[in-house]
Amino acid sequence: MYNDKEIEVLANKIAEIVIKRIEERQDEMEQEFNEKVEQMTAEGFDVKTTVVSNKEVFMSILGDLQKALEKAIDEEDYQLASLINSKIDQIKLDIDESDV
Repeated sequence: MYNDKEIEVLANKIAEIVIKRIEERQDEMEQEFNEKVEQMTAEGFDVKTTVVSNKEVFMSILGDLQKALEKAIDEEDYQLASLINSKIDQIKLDIDESDV
């Protein structure tokens, strides 16, 4: 079994990987969206866009972490679940701060 420090390091790495993948996918989707908007504008469509807020990004990350938490609980890995829950609490604080 892993000790607390090893689990914390693992949880931090998982969180970093999840966040990195979300950011990468967000960049890809943004590029695809911009290309489609440019194409539609060139074809004469009147396109209006909306910017995604930090809160929406945090909410997306929160959803992924909650899924990871459920999986850890299902697998009875309560130490990992505890660390993921700590990350969820931090994201919730970040969401609250983004409202300011």
